[in-house]
Amino acid sequence: LSEYLSEMTEVILQHEGVVDKYIGDAIMAFWGWRESQPDHPIRAVRAALALERRLAEIRPRLEKDYGVRLEVRAGVNSGVAVAGNLGSRQKMAVTLMGDVVNLASRLEGANKAYGTHLLVGEDTWKRLGDSVVCREVDLLRVKGKDRPVRVFEPLAESESADARLRAFARAWEEALAEYRGRNFASARSRFLEIGQDYPKDPLTRVYVERCERYLSEPPPEAWDGVFVLTSK
Repeated sequence: LSEYLSEMTEVILQHEGVVDKYIGDAIMAFWGWRESQPDHPIRAVRAALALERRLAEIRPRLEKDYGVRLEVRAGVNSGVAVAGNLGSRQKMAVTLMGDVVNLASRLEGANKAYGTHLLVGEDTWKRLGDSVVCREVDLLRVKGKDRPVRVFEPLAESESADARLRAFARAWEEALAEYRGRNFASARSRFLEIGQDYPKDPLTRVYVERCERYLSEPPPEAWDGVFVLTSK
């Protein structure tokens, strides 16, 4: 675990992030507080993508040495947080607190429901501009929150995104629009086509199953397309 955390921490530091703390096997990191970083959402997302790449490089060695296959998940969110020395008279630590931090944590956990490795909130997505190719994942209501949020998956940095990946992102957007428009048969066909080209994409299978469920049991008229996440 220490070897894994060391490798992941090095990636964060290379992208000029600040490591707040370790929580078991998790790392909490932030950008844009101690120094001016107008592009802090881009830095955070690039770091998260780099975590996946670095783990892919060292995974065979870790698996050989320890007999365990490791995966990394990340959640990124942007906004205003309380920052500073917090704690007790006996012990203080620099940290961040607030809804923006809580949502980032929930997004990290939400990856399990979608089979993804990286999810970002809408506020982060809006600030990425054209720097990262993303696809919208869902309208998500996380545990403990009433207001749903749009959730996105960064696929690749724009400079490394080829024509095939960009076509995939466009096809996904069209399929999701059909799904949101309650055209579940058309959406299912589109998701199945995507699945043929990307058979290892778990999110496509999630949406095919949703479409099939709604074709057999249509949602109520008041359906808003929101997925409720009942766990962390």
